Amino acid sequence: MTRIEVGFTGKDVFGEHIKASIRNDLGIAVQSVRTADVYVIDLPAKEARKIAEELLTDRITQSYSDAFFSDYDWLIEVGFLDGVTDNAAQATAEGIADILNKKPAVKTAKAYAIKGKVSEGK
Repeated sequence: MTRIEVGFTGKDVFGEHIKASIRNDLGIAVQSVRTADVYVIDLPAKEARKIAEELLTDRITQSYSDAFFSDYDWLIEVGFLDGVTDNAAQATAEGIADILNKKPAVKTAKAYAIKGKVSEGK
């Protein structure tokens, strides 16, 4: 299993929206929120990198890594429970099948890296 995180290299508009929602809805002022799409793929690392480059990443606005975030205070990852349909994972597996002629198991999630002084209580 190989983990790939895909995120924006420049401004993360989705992260800015989440930051504003945290401030407006929860009354918590955080410094920043960055987001990434997470893929866990049942492939060797070399093949997974090929898929990241050819299928999962927009080379102009995104980059990928096995650990995209380096500076955060909280990391929240939201994914699907086993048995729940993960449409993004199914589409990714089909795209991989078109490229590599095999259809591996894929799981997806969304990661949120939050920078700021936030306690567990608030």
